[in-house]
Amino acid sequence: MLKFRQYLTGKAHKYGIKLYKLCTPEAYTLNVIVHSGNTAPRYGLSSTESLIVAICEQILNKGSTFYADNYYSSVPLAEWLLKKKTYFCGTIKNRKHLANEVTRAKLKEGEMKAAENNNGVKLYNWRDKRNVVTISTVPEHGQELIATVKRNRNGDAVFKPPSVLAYKKAKKGVDVSDHISSYYTVLIKSKKWYRKIAFELIGCTAVVNAHVLYKKYCDGSKMSLRKFTESIILSISSGKPTEEVRCGKRNANINVSLSENHMLAEAEGPKQKSRKRCRGCYEKISNNEGFKVAANKARRVSTYCTVCDGNPFFCLPCFNEKHSA
Repeated sequence: MLKFRQYLTGKAHKYGIKLYKLCTPEAYTLNVIVHSGNTAPRYGLSSTESLIVAICEQILNKGSTFYADNYYSSVPLAEWLLKKKTYFCGTIKNRKHLANEVTRAKLKEGEMKAAENNNGVKLYNWRDKRNVVTISTVPEHGQELIATVKRNRNGDAVFKPPSVLAYKKAKKGVDVSDHISSYYTVLIKSKKWYRKIAFELIGCTAVVNAHVLYKKYCDGSKMSLRKFTESIILSISSGKPTEEVRCGKRNANINVSLSENHMLAEAEGPKQKSRKRCRGCYEKISNNEGFKVAANKARRVSTYCTVCDGNPFFCLPCFNEKHSA
């Protein structure tokens, strides 16, 4: 009997093997871990927090941003990742280490209460139809609400915190990867658990990854995953490679650095409104004088890197220093 067979809440197949995925917002899977029991605690973190550390090791110390839902989010994890030059953003449950004046604040719809600790972890409590509590260490996530295209019952624009907007956008990566894989899953009966995992990784995850790259780099192709999979099957069964595809110009606005051609680009709109904190200046000042001082002293610029995860804003000296390696 498989010892790590799990009950999967909310899934069509209630019992099976649980996989943890690290995905980009475009649904490209970077890493997969098979659940085989509680992860051994490391670095003074809990078992769940140590699982997050294990799955995102390859993106540490690169200025990346990691997004997670409230099951995995915690203040100690966010602080630990920040020490590894990795930012964190996600929803969070009302648990210890959280400021009561924020989590217990009585808010009206559209209002927000926020606070920041001495280690640079920001906590937001925003009232929509219910309270949505998020934490973030991303420098660009401030306390200013951003207008969205969504309208309320009075026809007014709905304003949301930057942390909520960024989390919802990034969360689609795992959701899309999971949903697409389930649409065209490899249906095969096997009592060997490792065979099921192999078919899942090769027949689903790898194919979805290839499809994501194909759409990204091949002239913005709109070929469906089904057609793409069929072309792979026909190629393998016939023993002939598929017709060579001429890839067009790469899209620079990607969230994962699959290319090393980092470039500075000017943000759209008026400069006064599009300016954000330079991430390099923010990190330098925060290391020497603290996060609160950095929030006020960091230089604000309108130029951002088109390739780095999250498109962080940089002044020219910090951009050159960041990408000189």
